[in-house]
Amino acid sequence: MPTSGYPSSASHSLLLRLPNELLGLVMRFSSTPDLLSLCLTSRLMYGIASRALYRIVCICNEDQLGLFVESVTSALRYDQGSPFPFYLKAFIIQKHHLKLSDKLSPALDSLLPEFHNLQHLDLVLSDGGAHFTHMLAHATFPRLEVFRYCPQSENASSLAPFLNRHPTIAHIFLSDIHRDSLRHLDPVCLPNLRTYTGCRNYISALVGGCESVRQLAVYDISVYAIPALGALPALHTVVLLSLLGVDVPPIVEAIATHAPHIRNLSFQRIKESAPYAGLSQDEIQQIARSLEKFPHLAELEFPAPDEDESVEIDATQDPETIKLWSQACRSLRSISLNGKCWLIK
Repeated sequence: MPTSGYPSSASHSLLLRLPNELLGLVMRFSSTPDLLSLCLTSRLMYGIASRALYRIVCICNEDQLGLFVESVTSALRYDQGSPFPFYLKAFIIQKHHLKLSDKLSPALDSLLPEFHNLQHLDLVLSDGGAHFTHMLAHATFPRLEVFRYCPQSENASSLAPFLNRHPTIAHIFLSDIHRDSLRHLDPVCLPNLRTYTGCRNYISALVGGCESVRQLAVYDISVYAIPALGALPALHTVVLLSLLGVDVPPIVEAIATHAPHIRNLSFQRIKESAPYAGLSQDEIQQIARSLEKFPHLAELEFPAPDEDESVEIDATQDPETIKLWSQACRSLRSISLNGKCWLIK
């Protein structure tokens, strides 16, 4: 099949007179039903449309995953030179509560290494039965940029080597939603890593080999994990995601001590987290003293209370709080507090 020029000089169809590259670009923005229809029109359209159709695969249930594994396995069985594995750029499991069967889990694990051109791989599953041990041990994706995964103790020895085989990774998410989650990660070297989201237990693994990290979003941070932030010189944004609630002043003080170079600091609550009770006057004063240590901090954000929460927050003193904090840290340009954003001139 030609890859450029006029694919069919014999046909009078205007569509078939367009270069294949242009057809492929248009099909990237076509809907799935339209792509399926194009696949049925001709061999030429099938060859181009199938690339767009399977460029991004999003799995929402086990039936979809079963059909995907079956079709790809069948294609590889009958044609070992099939270009299908090279089409896939992103494989995403959208439903994190999806439970894989004992048959489907190893089948997917053995199939994933075939997709050599993957750029986005999302394997976040709350079900601890899918370990992807084979993929971690053997797969190599030369263009991988985004990796999302739930580390487990069963593959403790394979995760760090897998990451180190993929220096192209720029964004990583490592969750600890399993009870048997991996509590320690060996050092990793990801020179292109820009953002890390996930468990606090793995921050120390980034020290020394991930100096380009610019943003951290960490669940339930503790003061014991914060010293590692000082070894990330490019870090400018720290987002603290809380499920259980945190004692804010000690966290701010620890960050001011170990990572005063950051520019954005955000405390955020996530779904089903503990109710937010606001800050006491004593806590506000403690935070003000810590803010004096930040020479470049530009944005400071605290969570907004939920509308249906039973805890009532007195915001009448917020203007005084904003004035106090902005005087303590002259570089501040915006402060979000109790659902309101204050711009500082």
